[in-house]
Formats: sequence, structure tokens, C-alpha cells
Amino acid sequence: MIAYVTNNLDDTVSVVNLFRNAVTDTIPVGDGPAGVAVTPCGRFVYVANSLDNTVSVIRTLTNTVVATINLGGLGVTTPYDVRVSPDGQYVYVLGSGSNNVAVISTETNSAVVVFPVSGQPNGIGISPDGTHGYISLVATNTLSVANLDVNLEVTTLALPAGSAPTGVAVAPQGSFVLVANTGNDNLSMVDVLTNLVLPTTIAVGDGPTEIVFNRTGSRAYVTNRNDGTVSVVDTALHAQIFTITVGDTPIGIDITAGDQALVVARNTANSVAIIDTTTNTVEAVIPVCAGPLFVAVRK
Repeated sequence: MIAYVTNNLDDTVSVVNLFRNAVTDTIPVGDGPAGVAVTPCGRFVYVANSLDNTVSVIRTLTNTVVATINLGGLGVTTPYDVRVSPDGQYVYVLGSGSNNVAVISTETNSAVVVFPVSGQPNGIGISPDGTHGYISLVATNTLSVANLDVNLEVTTLALPAGSAPTGVAVAPQGSFVLVANTGNDNLSMVDVLTNLVLPTTIAVGDGPTEIVFNRTGSRAYVTNRNDGTVSVVDTALHAQIFTITVGDTPIGIDITAGDQALVVARNTANSVAIIDTTTNTVEAVIPVCAGPLFVAVRK
């Protein structure tokens, strides 16, 4: 298994072999790499370069950049988070500086449409059937719901005041969405069927930032950037049940295909932590390059 880690401060992506717990390659990309996503087939990795308004496309067979997509000319600035559709046909890139979303065809590696959202987008989750995107709007404390069949924002949902929402994740079964409220140290849960934000939030650590589910959706793992922890959330109980100390500003997080391990980017320590999900302990720390921000595991 391989993890791809964006190093925001030195414009590279670290390739981490999770069997060896070692970096096996370092790939130069654009300026200020942030969000990263792997296609379902595992052949390509898409990296949003936040400072030069481009997306780098990496071929995993050779660990080389095979295309660079210029979004700035399309009015998309500060590309930040990125997700690939479940069928692998499209890549969605948030224009954090331009309040819009670029939709890229993986067949042509070009943008097919750019659609606006109602605020500054920060994180995106996509429904398992690929029909809807859920986008956190950090400055307005709202969640945008987009119909991805027509690439149009259809509604916005109010989140708690002062929430400053960041990471978004859709449960594997598609029935609910979790949003990390960085400003309030909790998670909001959204019922997908009704598009209602549940009134009760889930308390986690200080500065929750990114979220990943296990395969069944029974557990959610949340990085808390301000207190150096990862929260383990029981989604049926709507409660944090364990806290894992990782230290050093954890931001990006992903989980391996069999749910055995979490990979966490430790931003200020220039490393990633590998967490055993059976014992909820850190089993390895792997040095990477400067300013690791986001992580994507090739499953």
C-alpha cells in the first residue's frame, strides 16, 4: 500500500510505502500543494497546487507528473481540496480563493465546467453514488449541497455560529455527512435524506480539521490540529470514544483499504504518523518533506 503526502512548503509529494514504513520517492509538483486524491483504479493522483492555481496529475506507475492543468485562466484561484468521483470520471477541485468548483475530466485532464458556490469552499465530500457533493464554506459557517449531475449548488445548510467548517466526509453507506467545525471543537452531522443538520453536535478535540471513515461507517477518525490528537468517534453513539495523541499539528488523514492503519500528516513535524486502528496507538513516524498537509492512500 502506498500513501501520497503533499508537502506544502517545498512543492513536492512524498510517496510512502506503508509495508516498509518508508518514503520511496519524492515527486516535484506545483507551488503550494494542498489537496490530494487517488483515482479508484489507482493509476493516477491529482494534486491541487494552491499558490499557482494548477493541478498536477501523477502517474503512479512511474511517480512522474504527466499533466499540469491550469485553473487560473478559468477563474479558479487558490485550489485547495480535491476529490475524485466514485466512478473515476471526474475530479472536483475547490477554488478557495474564487468561491467556485472546477470539474475536471480524467479522460482529457481538462476542466469541463466551473460552477459557483455561496462562499469560501474548504472541504468536500462526495456521495457514494457520485450524485451530490457536500462543500464546507468556512467564512459563512454553512455547508453547500451541490447536484453533481448538473454541477449546480442546490442549497446551503446553516451550521452552528462560529463553526468555521473545514473537513467534510460522507459515510460509506451514504446516509449522513460529518463536518469538522474547527471553530467550535465539534462535528456536525447532516441527514442526507432530509438535508437537515442534526441539532446535537459531537464534541471532539481542539481544532478538528479532517475526517475519514472506516469501511462500514461505524467509526470516524478526526484530526485535531490544535491539541495534536486524533479523535475516534462511534457514529452510532454520536460520541468520541477514544483520543490518540500524535502531536505536531495533525491535519490530513486517510485510512488503508482494510482499515488496519491510519496515515496522519503531522504538519509542523515534517512527518506522518502511522496509527494501528486495533490498538489506537502510533506504531511508526515517518519523516517526509516540509509542511505535510494532506494524505491520500492508494487502496
